[in-house]
Amino acid sequence: MILRTLIAVTLVFATMQAFCQTNDKRVKLSDNEGILTVVLHDQSPNQEGVYASKIIDLGEYEMGYYFSDERPWPMVDNRLFPWAFKNSLKKLFTPEGQRMSTKGTPDRNGQMIILKEKSGSFLTILTVSTPEVLTKLHVDEQGTLTAQVMTLGTAPLSGTIPMLTWSRSTDIYAACYQAYNKALQHPVIKLYAGRREEKKYPEMFNYLGWCSWEQYKKNIDQEVLTKAYKKIDEHKLPIRWFLVDDGHQDDENRRLKSFNPSAKKFPNDWQFLNSQKEKGNIKWTGLWHAFNAHWTAISKENTLDDQQFINNKNLLLVKDDSLAANKFYNDFMQTISKQGFDFVKIDVQTRSLLKYTGTNNAVKATHYMTAALEHSTEKHLNGLINCMAMQTPLLLNWKGSAVTRVSKDYKLGDINKAKDHIYQSYSSTLWLGYSVFPDHDMFHSCDRVCGQLMAVSKAMSCAPVYLSDDPDDFIDEYITPLCYADGELVKPLAPAVPLERSALIEVFDESNAYNVIAPLANNCAAIVSYNLTNSEDPIKETITAKDYQDASAMMLPYKGKKALPKEGLVIYDWYKHKGAKLADGYNFSLKGFSDRLLLMAPIENDWAVIGNVDKYLAPATVANIQTSEKQLKVKLREGGKLVIYSASTPSCKNYTCKSVGNNFYEINVPATKQNVTLVLRRS
Repeated sequence: MILRTLIAVTLVFATMQAFCQTNDKRVKLSDNEGILTVVLHDQSPNQEGVYASKIIDLGEYEMGYYFSDERPWPMVDNRLFPWAFKNSLKKLFTPEGQRMSTKGTPDRNGQMIILKEKSGSFLTILTVSTPEVLTKLHVDEQGTLTAQVMTLGTAPLSGTIPMLTWSRSTDIYAACYQAYNKALQHPVIKLYAGRREEKKYPEMFNYLGWCSWEQYKKNIDQEVLTKAYKKIDEHKLPIRWFLVDDGHQDDENRRLKSFNPSAKKFPNDWQFLNSQKEKGNIKWTGLWHAFNAHWTAISKENTLDDQQFINNKNLLLVKDDSLAANKFYNDFMQTISKQGFDFVKIDVQTRSLLKYTGTNNAVKATHYMTAALEHSTEKHLNGLINCMAMQTPLLLNWKGSAVTRVSKDYKLGDINKAKDHIYQSYSSTLWLGYSVFPDHDMFHSCDRVCGQLMAVSKAMSCAPVYLSDDPDDFIDEYITPLCYADGELVKPLAPAVPLERSALIEVFDESNAYNVIAPLANNCAAIVSYNLTNSEDPIKETITAKDYQDASAMMLPYKGKKALPKEGLVIYDWYKHKGAKLADGYNFSLKGFSDRLLLMAPIENDWAVIGNVDKYLAPATVANIQTSEKQLKVKLREGGKLVIYSASTPSCKNYTCKSVGNNFYEINVPATKQNVTLVLRRS
């Protein structure tokens, strides 16, 4: 049925919209944007599983990102990295090519590429997927890029098949946005894919959370979780949700036997959590499970009655049709809801393609499972985190799913993995962030390598923020700047991404800072500069007013770069507790693995409002800013240390305006105060 719909709709599409369809083996993407298609007539795959391929003539370029795994495709999981290269893709696969800090190497198969052409334009090429078929990119030993149509199955294909979209612009964000937007203009893809700005964001992820994985791994049971839950619930930190990760299942050899927890580990089922939640401060609980039931699917000794399964390569899988998928996931998610959980985290989704490889169509089977999961979570639960899901057959199947991991796992105390994690989280948002809110994973506040650095990066994500420390180890001073007293996160307006000048650089090998930016309320912005280099030498950096214009990068729908304020900008260095009027630029240095959080605010009538600097994203803590030549009026959400800029000395009734240098002033409002309106006047 899906295939007939695909053929019919794409034939209509062909008569309504111009797109690139050619019999030539080599294709040059000469237009500014488009979608490349191929027509198949009862085509069977070759020995490599490829139905059709096109060589993509990339022309001349200076540098680029190749989004590829560090494992053989299609494993992917959450290790799809933006591998930076210069001048030639061929060099990326040589000893001189860029490596991650953890010394990973790229697979030749990828899903997206961004190039900076010698003309100065950026070209983004995004592989696409329908419910029937996917496309992957492949780089051969000569550096030639080929797009290949596959299903990882055996059934023949017919119809007009979309292979990839592309967009070219002098603005890297426009090129990335329009490549994704072009895919959603396809009449089949748009039925199943969604736009981030149109999705409902789960309520619990607006609040601070906690997850069991990084602290306890699979060593969880009723006693461990009861102690952790009680400590968190009674802690002064306002953690509002609690996620039980892997290790709870009724399984054998990572094969699921039932939807219930292990009777040995959890003799009272989940009642101990439900009884605590009814009377405590934690409002929501979540549960981890793997896609396709478990890491290696379903046990033959299962008690999952009335389900339909198939055996593929000695894996017991849900039957690859929509009825079986919907039955399975409806029963699965309904059980989790009845167990008292509010949301789920579903992992290893990309491995579905591997599990169903060799059946009629692995892409179609994965589509059925993905659609069934999404439908059932919307029906029975209030939230879903997709994890290990960095594949276009998943990306273009998330009609409603709003949250997805964009990084490999965070690892306590591992400096090299931390560098990779930071780099991947922000850069991956350039392709996943148009569909979902980019989850940067959990972290330990007590991490001696990067506890506060991780906290700041999570704040910039505009996605869930969750800890994994043992509650006795929480570092309050790193955590409280993330949220208000009730646990609600202080968030940007959109996810952070690399500054245009930081994108595509080889961050580990060049002596350049890696800078990211996020938009904040009141036309403000936050920039974080990172030293991710392998060198021990300090990096010198300068932030200018031009960088501020990139703040709109992930504001959707994207309408171009942000205009500079008429009266200019001020900049506030959060770590140094000092500010300045931004003229020729703000200079600083970064030594070792480190970061610098900088807040930018527009000047209006010689006033500027930084906000409550007790919070990382201070400008997001204020509202209703009104200025005139002699007066500033501002509403502070919660008591704290309000910092403002004024061209001349201000005064404030009931509060002292303390000068902190360079025309910046600090007003301390008691923490007990809520929604305080302050009026500052200049004589």
